[in-house]
Amino acid sequence: RGALAEARDVLRQLLADGPKPVPAIQAEARQAGINERTLRRAREALGIVPRKGGFRGGWLWELPPAPTDPRPAADAS
Repeated sequence: RGALAEARDVLRQLLADGPKPVPAIQAEARQAGINERTLRRAREALGIVPRKGGFRGGWLWELPPAPTDPRPAADAS
């Protein structure tokens, strides 16, 4: 199993409950043996977009919303 797949799994687990500060994510990734470049590639592969956590807050990462089915719901009437 490759480093990128491992990094994607770690990010999914870390962000499963919502956004997290980037420094905390980076620290967890380092502990899991994931380097900065692999972490960035995993972030891009998952579609994670960094965002600012308020006026004085730091940067946060969160998983993008799950895609919704673009087909209209079947009319039951």
